[in-house]
Amino acid sequence: HEAPDTRAALLQALAQANMRMERLDNARPLLEEAIRARRLLGQEAIPDLALALATLARIEFVTGRHAEADALVAEAKALLARPGIPNSHARFL
Repeated sequence: HEAPDTRAALLQALAQANMRMERLDNARPLLEEAIRARRLLGQEAIPDLALALATLARIEFVTGRHAEADALVAEAKALLARPGIPNSHARFL
């Protein structure tokens, strides 16, 4: 079994590959699982969690679920606004 952070990263990479192939229905559950995993990893995973939330927001927006997309972006921005959190992924929001 791989480490939880490795698993989350792999899930996120698979989701992004599915998005590039326009397989949004496949990408969504992978991202949702990656998000669940990243939520358990603690503060060091927050930048990657924010990126996963923003990526899921893109899927929600493209599929017409604008309210869900807005909520995900708001959560990602709030996470990156926390003190002591590097905002290296902020450009993706």
